[in-house]
Amino acid sequence: GFNAVNGKTLSQRHKEEANDYRYFPEPDLQPIIISKEYIENIKKSLPPLPKELLEKFISEFKLSKYDAKIITEDKNTALYYNKLCKLTKNYKAAANLMNGTIKSYLNENAKSIEEFEISPQNIAELITLIDDNKVSNSIATGKIFPLLLSSDLSPEKIAVENNWIQESDTDTLLSLINEVIEKYPDKVKEYQSGKKGLIGLFIGEVMKLSKGKADPKLTNQLIRKKLD
Repeated sequence: GFNAVNGKTLSQRHKEEANDYRYFPEPDLQPIIISKEYIENIKKSLPPLPKELLEKFISEFKLSKYDAKIITEDKNTALYYNKLCKLTKNYKAAANLMNGTIKSYLNENAKSIEEFEISPQNIAELITLIDDNKVSNSIATGKIFPLLLSSDLSPEKIAVENNWIQESDTDTLLSLINEVIEKYPDKVKEYQSGKKGLIGLFIGEVMKLSKGKADPKLTNQLIRKKLD
């Protein structure tokens, strides 16, 4: 029997010598010569073994052993992730989605990865939207992901149609920041006196004014630059 973990074939029972079975060459059959090249081509056409994928995810994709083990617990999940990582270079974000949002959805709906409605291509595009700061992680996983389950649209088209693309225009954000600063002059003084935790208040107010569309990272930077 073949052991997929260590890649070895083990004998399951012992027989006597071949002549006890009365084996003899079939004179009408020509010898079959199998070249090393043929064998190598067959090997390349086979899907990778779980152990190979585990090692690849750790060494090449730099996943923690914990994340890699969870993904490779199921062969088809590992193959899905492997396809996904051909479409995105953010392997960690891909693993987080596999072990978080996607795994939760499959478990809650008693589905296997083979029944998962979203293609690796769309998951990769979703990661790109987050990486490019076009949408927040919460919008991506909480709003766009559910719609992808039953939509033929791309993640970006869904984001655009629902007005979820983050506001990254500096002038627009500065206008909102100035509005917040004028609204809370006392809080501005407290912040400048050392209460740096108030940065959260200012960011929150800008997010409210922008209806959640302000890029939080850029907003944070602009507020600090304005007040420090």
